[in-house]
Parts: sequence; C-alpha cells; structure tokens
Amino acid sequence: MDPGKKELHLISSYVNPQKEIFHHLAFGTSNLDEFIERLEKHSVPYYNYSNQENKVQIRIVRIRQLYIQDPEFHWIKFD
Repeated sequence: MDPGKKELHLISSYVNPQKEIFHHLAFGTSNLDEFIERLEKHSVPYYNYSNQENKVQIRIVRIRQLYIQDPEFHWIKFD
C-alpha cells in the first residue's frame, strides 16, 4: 500500500437499506460544485436532508451540503 494513500472500510450490520439520513459519516470538500459534476458524470444520485434526489441542502449558515449512499446504503454527507 502506498503510504500517501488512505482507505476506509465500512462494514454493514444492517439487513435493509438505511432510510434515516440522521446517521451519517461526514466529509468536507474544497469544491462542492466540482464534486457534484463528478457525481452527475457517473450517474450517482445525491440528496438533500429532506431526501430529495439531486438537490443540495443549504443550511441557515449558508453551508451547502449533500448526501449520498454507499453500496451498503450507509449515508455519507459532503459539504
């Protein structure tokens, strides 16, 4: 393994897809618009906190964020 690269493995204990966005892992990105372009290029759906597909959440403090699900349906937030 290249020492400059990092990996994170999530192991699911859920049998059914997780519907509740409240439980999520969060990451920051330096350019959310560029990240959205990559998601759309690869047909990866993203959601706002209300679970509306391909919508960005804008919080009161003007932070833009979105959520995606990994292959095992864990929610991941990016802002």
